[in-house]
Amino acid sequence: MLNVKMDTQLETPLDPLIDTIEITWIPATNIESSTFDHFLASSSRFDRMSAVGIHLQVRLREEADWSAINATHHERIENNVRGILQNTIPSLEILPSLSRGFLAKSLCDFRAWKTSNPLDEILRQPAVASSSRCYSSSFPFSPKSKDTSFYSRIIRAADENSVDFTTTERTLLEAQHDLHDGQRDLKLALMTFSRSSASATIDAEYLEAWITRPSSPDESFRAVLPIGKSKSDVLVVTSTARDLDFDKLELIWLQRDGKRVVPTSPPSILEIRAPKTTIAASLQAAITGEGFHRRYVMDVEILETGICSAPSESKTILMRVPISNTAYIDLDEIRRMERFGELKLLSFTKHIEIERPSPVSSQHVVGLEFTMPSTNQSHIEFPIHFRYQAPSESELYRQAPVIAPDIFLFCRDGDHGPKKKLKSSDDDDVRNYLQTWGISDQGRSCSGSHWLRLAAVSPLPIMTVLTPVGYLPSRWLVSSMTLCFATMGAVILVWVSVGVAKRTLRASAGADWKGKTD
Repeated sequence: MLNVKMDTQLETPLDPLIDTIEITWIPATNIESSTFDHFLASSSRFDRMSAVGIHLQVRLREEADWSAINATHHERIENNVRGILQNTIPSLEILPSLSRGFLAKSLCDFRAWKTSNPLDEILRQPAVASSSRCYSSSFPFSPKSKDTSFYSRIIRAADENSVDFTTTERTLLEAQHDLHDGQRDLKLALMTFSRSSASATIDAEYLEAWITRPSSPDESFRAVLPIGKSKSDVLVVTSTARDLDFDKLELIWLQRDGKRVVPTSPPSILEIRAPKTTIAASLQAAITGEGFHRRYVMDVEILETGICSAPSESKTILMRVPISNTAYIDLDEIRRMERFGELKLLSFTKHIEIERPSPVSSQHVVGLEFTMPSTNQSHIEFPIHFRYQAPSESELYRQAPVIAPDIFLFCRDGDHGPKKKLKSSDDDDVRNYLQTWGISDQGRSCSGSHWLRLAAVSPLPIMTVLTPVGYLPSRWLVSSMTLCFATMGAVILVWVSVGVAKRTLRASAGADWKGKTD
């Protein structure tokens, strides 16, 4: 686990309504780790961990109120976020995608949800200490990029001497300097920008977690991560075991305060009682159908038993569905399904524009609620439609990415509020370091929450749909044919109209002549 903190000098401060900007990188990986799944997956720092992609989230301040935020405020927030990211990390690959409407009102921070309807809770009964008000958006990784970590991208650019880095990027490069890949696989990365006590700066923080693959069990802490001139703190955590209701962590510092640490033997043991916020599940997703109108299908199976003790009617599944500007969900169609009891819709907006092409469309986030049967297995599906994309000079088809949704389970009888408690530790630095990662955050209380996140062994992949696009080299032919047939149609219409008018006049004249002769 790697953690870097820094102060960033910016001419433009955070918008008064913004508390934190977060960017999370979730790469596609099949590497498993019981330590990661059991602890980091339950961390309060990470709201999106179950779907591959780059996830942007803007958390609003506690005093922010949705009813007071209009379109002008929304546009101001988007401009502020775009400007901060461009000034601090211009290497960020999603920057070209941050067009107008890239932020959508979202359901975030599921640990703070107190009721079965988080949307109603946020809109009508906002808790004073709730951090659930936020904007979010999700993006696929660039198809031209082989690497999925922010570090990999800027390191590659540095090797090519193709980019003039900002102070923030140089700091990250120095922190990563000579921290060799070895046998490690990135599991996630998170970068945050938050308010600083000094009005002229913004606190920036970067966290990265990876899984190592030592050549032998005895080499778990030895030479797994060769470290050179890195000044970052590096902590290796392994070997989780359960003893009664406590979990045990073995951990060793490889580097502290910029200095190498000789691994101790045996490693330090930390006992911790973690909250139940994530449960194992099997999630299989697919997109069925043809053309622009398809269906998103998912089979959900809960792999743990005894999650909810009450009857099945008290269990529901909530899908938090991110919708990019290349797709849309017809809310009128969803409401018709709702009337027949197929699902329940949770949406911040009453209408999603379905006729706009993708270049001028916005992102959206909707919640879809389904009933979980007593068998703990459910088949879920909902319609999804794809927009017309901009024409191309070289392609007949373009990919429309579909980011996987987050899945949550509501147990009416359950109270899985955190009871995090460090049972024993003689290392305050370890305690503080784990608090940084949200693992032992005793000050954060979500007591009374009935929500659990469903997590698969591997993050759900991004699915793509090929949609036909206009072919610009053929525009002269299309324009000519369109003009030709439009002209022909107009001529035929005029000819038919004139003929009808003449027949009407003749019929009228004949009727008048007969009347006079009578």
